[in-house]
Amino acid sequence: MRKFLIGLAVALFALLCALIVFSHVATGEPLPSLGDLAIVLVTGAFGLAIYFLPTYLAHNYHGHERKNFTAIAVLNFLLGWTVVGWVGALIWALSDEEVDGKSAPVRS
Repeated sequence: MRKFLIGLAVALFALLCALIVFSHVATGEPLPSLGDLAIVLVTGAFGLAIYFLPTYLAHNYHGHERKNFTAIAVLNFLLGWTVVGWVGALIWALSDEEVDGKSAPVRS
C-alpha cells in the first residue's frame, strides 16, 4: 500500500506541474521561475501529507494495518476535503479497534 501512496503522490505532482506549464502556455504568460515552482511543489507536498494523514495513521499507528483501513482511506479520499470528513477519518484512524465489544490489544 505504501508503494501505491507514493506512486499516487508522484502522479499528482506530475499533474500539478503539467497544469502549471499548460496554463501559462495557453495564456501566453511567461513560465514561473524555478523558485516559484519549488514553493508550489513543497506546499503541495505538505498539503498532501496533511490531507492523507488519517490514511497513513490507519495504516501504521497501532503497529499494524487496521481491519477497516480501506474504509478509512476511502472516507479520507472522498470526504477529506471537508473538515468534518477529515476529522472523522482522523478520529476513526486513531481509535482503538473493538473485538466483541472490547478494545483489542495493541500489538507492537
